[in-house]
Amino acid sequence: MGKTGSKVRPEVLSSLTEITSFTEQELKQKYNEFMKYHPSGKMSQTEFVDMYQQIFSKGDAKSFARITFKSFDRNQDGGVDFKEFICALYITSRGTVTQKLDWAFNLYDLDGNGAVSRDECLNIIRSIHTMMGESSFYTPSYL
Repeated sequence: MGKTGSKVRPEVLSSLTEITSFTEQELKQKYNEFMKYHPSGKMSQTEFVDMYQQIFSKGDAKSFARITFKSFDRNQDGGVDFKEFICALYITSRGTVTQKLDWAFNLYDLDGNGAVSRDECLNIIRSIHTMMGESSFYTPSYL
């Protein structure tokens, strides 16, 4: 399925070891896995949504996956390349509290205006409930 013998470019490997806490070995392993499923070197939004649907099979992950995809696709070119994927994976799994909060804020700031509105907040919360398979969503009066 993936490119046989493809390797992560040395400059990408060097950059990612500096940016993240992943070792070269971890990055090479993650690269091979990424390329196995995305031989073009990019994950499309459809592939990203399908991945979320498999992980959250009890619910409908489409809405949340589309929102999350935008936060992974940093250059907004319609695809998530290996570097974008690893940087987002690093922040969400091993990043500092500040990095995680910045990422979450940008996730909630759907229109990118630097503020999170009530509607944006509710949109994210609803999409999480739907993804988790929860059929009802209660909106407290203070929201």
